Amino acid sequence: MKREELVAKGYTDEQVSELLDLFHANSSNITKENERLTAELDVAKNKIAGLTQIESEYNTFKQSQLTEQEKTALKEKEINENLAKSRIILNSAKAREIFSEIGGIDENVLKSIVTDNEETTVANANALLSQIKNIKEQTVNKTKEELSKIDITPTPSNNLEAETKMTWENFDKLSSEEQNKFAMEHPDEFANL
Repeated sequence: MKREELVAKGYTDEQVSELLDLFHANSSNITKENERLTAELDVAKNKIAGLTQIESEYNTFKQSQLTEQEKTALKEKEINENLAKSRIILNSAKAREIFSEIGGIDENVLKSIVTDNEETTVANANALLSQIKNIKEQTVNKTKEELSKIDITPTPSNNLEAETKMTWENFDKLSSEEQNKFAMEHPDEFANL
């Protein structure tokens, strides 16, 4: 904000000075508040980093305190989760292969039918593919049926003569060359005008 801009808006010198002082005071307060908040943010980030370190150390300690049976159970759980994820990836590929026949399928639809069980996934994919094919076939048949009902033979227009006949108004709008040409090419119509 400049002094000249305020004066151009009609403020007196005294009002301009007060406004600029107020603006600079607010600007200074905002800068100080920003610095304070930045410092608080840095402190919070340091606390989060410290807590993350403590959490990591706690988890390591907790792991070391587990019995062999508990460690084995955790490993088994992790292996089963990874195995289930791997099966889902493999079954997704099999489902995509099934749907390649129709050019593929939306990923969200694919996710909704894929499980970690291969037989279930293949059955789901085949059932959906069958439905899609049936819908496509019904649509094609209905379209063909509807198209066969459409009569495409041209119907003669009752106004055909009226549309092609020359009227005095249209003849009057023609240039003299066009009028002469019309009279020579259509003597009967010209006589009727």
